[in-house]
Amino acid sequence: MRRVETDLSGGNPLFRRWAQAVLGHPWLCLAVIGLLSVVLLPAAASVQVDNTFSAWLPTGDPEAERYAQFRERFGGDTFIMVVTSEMNLGDQEVRRELFEMQQELGRIPGVVATHGPLVPGDLLERARGDLEVNLRTTAAAAAMAPDDAELAVLEAATNASAAFLLSDAGGEQVLHHWRAAQRASLRALRLLAPELVLLLDPPRSSTPTERTIAAMESVALSDQLLAALYWWATARAGELELRPQDPGLLAGLGHLDAVMAWLADQAPLPDPTGPHLYLAVRALGGGVALGGDADKAQEHFQAAQRVAPGALLPVVLRARHLAPTLANVGAQASFEEMQAAQQRAWEAFTTPLLELLAEPEVVAASQSQRLADAVARDGAREMLSDPEEFGLLEPAGASLDLPPLPPGQRIALVEDVPGRFLVSKDGRRAAFSLIPEPDLDPVSRTALMARVEEELTRHGRERFFLVGPEVVTHALDQGSRQSSARLFPLVLVAMALVLLVSMRSLQVVVAILLTAGVAAGWATGLLVLMGHAMNVVVSVVPAILVVLTTAYGMHLVNRFLQEPLDPGGRTPEARRGAWQSAIQHTIGPCFLASLTTAAGFASLGTSGLPPVRHMGLLASVGVVISFLLTFSLLPVLLARSRWLWPRGASPAAVRGPGISQRFTAAVARLAVPISALAVLAVAVSVWGITLLTFDSHVLSFFSGSHPLPRAYAEVEPNLFGLTPFELWVEGDQDTLLSEETLSALEGYLDTIEQRDEITRVISPLAVARASGLSPRACSVLLQAADSELGASPGASSYARLEGERLSLRFTLACRAQTSHRATKLAGYVRAQLPVLPQGITMYLSGAAPLLQRLEVLLLQTQITSFSLALAVVTLILAAAYRSLRLVVISLIPNLVPVVFTLGVMGLTGIPLSTATVTVAGIALGLVVDDTIHVLHHYHLMRQASRTPGESVCEALRVVGRPVLTTTVAVAVGFGLFGFAEFMPIHYFGLLIALSCLAALVCDLVVLPALLLLRKV
Repeated sequence: MRRVETDLSGGNPLFRRWAQAVLGHPWLCLAVIGLLSVVLLPAAASVQVDNTFSAWLPTGDPEAERYAQFRERFGGDTFIMVVTSEMNLGDQEVRRELFEMQQELGRIPGVVATHGPLVPGDLLERARGDLEVNLRTTAAAAAMAPDDAELAVLEAATNASAAFLLSDAGGEQVLHHWRAAQRASLRALRLLAPELVLLLDPPRSSTPTERTIAAMESVALSDQLLAALYWWATARAGELELRPQDPGLLAGLGHLDAVMAWLADQAPLPDPTGPHLYLAVRALGGGVALGGDADKAQEHFQAAQRVAPGALLPVVLRARHLAPTLANVGAQASFEEMQAAQQRAWEAFTTPLLELLAEPEVVAASQSQRLADAVARDGAREMLSDPEEFGLLEPAGASLDLPPLPPGQRIALVEDVPGRFLVSKDGRRAAFSLIPEPDLDPVSRTALMARVEEELTRHGRERFFLVGPEVVTHALDQGSRQSSARLFPLVLVAMALVLLVSMRSLQVVVAILLTAGVAAGWATGLLVLMGHAMNVVVSVVPAILVVLTTAYGMHLVNRFLQEPLDPGGRTPEARRGAWQSAIQHTIGPCFLASLTTAAGFASLGTSGLPPVRHMGLLASVGVVISFLLTFSLLPVLLARSRWLWPRGASPAAVRGPGISQRFTAAVARLAVPISALAVLAVAVSVWGITLLTFDSHVLSFFSGSHPLPRAYAEVEPNLFGLTPFELWVEGDQDTLLSEETLSALEGYLDTIEQRDEITRVISPLAVARASGLSPRACSVLLQAADSELGASPGASSYARLEGERLSLRFTLACRAQTSHRATKLAGYVRAQLPVLPQGITMYLSGAAPLLQRLEVLLLQTQITSFSLALAVVTLILAAAYRSLRLVVISLIPNLVPVVFTLGVMGLTGIPLSTATVTVAGIALGLVVDDTIHVLHHYHLMRQASRTPGESVCEALRVVGRPVLTTTVAVAVGFGLFGFAEFMPIHYFGLLIALSCLAALVCDLVVLPALLLLRKV
């Protein structure tokens, strides 16, 4: 085996043959490089960017596999969400514009479905259209469980709502629903308080109401009992309104009055205004002239508005029943008094109704309130169209101008799943969810997002926010693409300036940058040919290769310029000899430097994260490409130049030994303090490392001026969280919908929803839960609605029935947060998972658990990549120098910059994330380059029997200036990444630049001090 000094010196036969081949066959070399460029550079031009979750998680990863199964069963959970700024959703013009926009967004190529809270049609029309399904479902559920009072109450409520919505039609249909509501209510009362049924069905007399009140006060009150009494009384009153002369109904009027008066003081009721409105109308009787009490009626109308502020029905009923009584005057009244009374009645009738119609619609919180308000608006318009029907005459000179109906089609809010969750709780914001084609490629995603932006711009872009997984992925793709496109030329310009100042030759600048450009292009082309896309991490590789190729090129050209002038003059043979000597003397240390740098990058190939792995492998191959092109293409481009000649010993070089001697002497005197300062810096850095956190927050990747973080900050507090936990429960239908299973699920969801991070729970049981039904009632209702569940908009993504096996999906919507907080929340969510009956399985998936998995893989990547890089670099140095003491000393200036950088991260609060996880391994591979150049020349001098002081002095004289200039060039190149608005690249560049500057101090100060101190 050859001795090391031969392997690393200019006498190495392999290096000599390489130099001779390159310089002897330049056209062959250019032909090979050109042929490879024809293949690789066009491929590089077609590179795509992909930052999807599927691209970040490894194939075969259990969390990724479960996520894939979840998406296959329930459809994709990815979406583009358009959220409005604050708007009046009660305004039909606003609704119409938003609905048209939703339709236009749904027609964009690449969008397969849209979900929104707006549908064509009047609210009442849609509610009436849904009646048949709702009535059939509740009737079936009540028949399946005849002993369930909750379902009986639900059937009563559904029939009462049907009668209310169809009240304009009148006749037998409405009467049928009122009677069905009474029967269902009495069935519930038989189960809850049978003693009341004896008094209410049929009423024995209209006078002994004391027994009824006493009976109601003696029973154990519950929400279901109050609801059953309320719906019985409401349905009885409705039937009485249709059949006011029915003797049987009149006989029970006292009981009805007693029940309504008692209910007026109870809570909670399905509609707290109902008893007060009934009592107000009853107080008026046939009018003041026939004994009605207007003051008492007014009290009840005011009480109705007090218990339900903003409700419209009390306003309409007061105008309808109370205002006409103001026209009643005594028989002795004068004509003027009659006119004044008519005027008062007219104003009391028309003014509140006109104001009601003139006010924009306010979106009430509940659907029942929205329906009641819609009925009130229609009633107000109908009453104003014919005041004479209510005994009012239009005063002379008065005019009645009704506000015009909104032109065109009316738009209503929907109540489906997930449409019901797409309106904010205050009713001032709406959201539209666009479901894109599954697994869109980056080009299609970019085109889709461009069309969405174009559509929003047409409607006023400032009025909308764009959020959702696809929007985040698109923003990451854009950040990666733009940063690469902007940084690459910026780095080229910076390298050009550094080279121009250092080399003072435009020809050298062009040749080195051309070589660097080819290296970057080849590496990118290889990425495409391997079937991979660029991403947040990989996007920095081209710029890295430009910086590294520039550094290698500077070492080579510096050596050429320092070659001694040939005594025979400036001949082609002399120039070629100088290039051959420069290659032979530079290629050894550069070869070792490229090996260690490639090892630093290749260590990332062990990462469980595909993008990090691809980045490491691509960069390591790119480093080899940079090395090969530097010692082939670059000398071929410059070897025939008539304007580039060796300069020999320049004045700076003549003064060099004096400077290096003085510097070496100073380092020798201060070796101990320098070592102590290095130890102190390491100690502080280690303390900083203890403060280092493993965390990643995708929104922190963007600057404060970027619209995405601002959109999330605006949307999530007002709508719901956009980073979901997806709970997937599966099992036999009967077992899954049993009271035991659903009780456990309900309790679990209620517990989880108490967490501040969880903003909403989106569930196929949402309607049932909103109705306050028990798990048992929910299970029966779900079974009865099974056929409708799959057909309703959006429900197919939350429930799936295959034979007897049912799968239910529950989305726990949580706010976007760091991976660390997501990990803690995922731990809590998993710890609270309920114990379910045998045969029922529960899985947790979605974006939040994926973030937890990402943090685990990030931590593993940091540990394994740095450990592997350190081991490989140590082995390379050991094989090169065959000296354990020299290897140990050489590791110190390589580890200190890395430890220092990690310590700075900990002290400044910069976490290890997808943006910075690669820093340690890459920094170790980079900083060892300068160490190798210094040690290479030191080792050669020691092998030549020079003293440690002479060896250090000579090493600094030969490589001090190249090391200084190349390190500054590398630091400047990476430092320019700090101008990137995309924060992953911003932090990556600044931290690598910091490592390089720390390495420069270590290599030119700490390493010489250690060599002189230990006298290796």
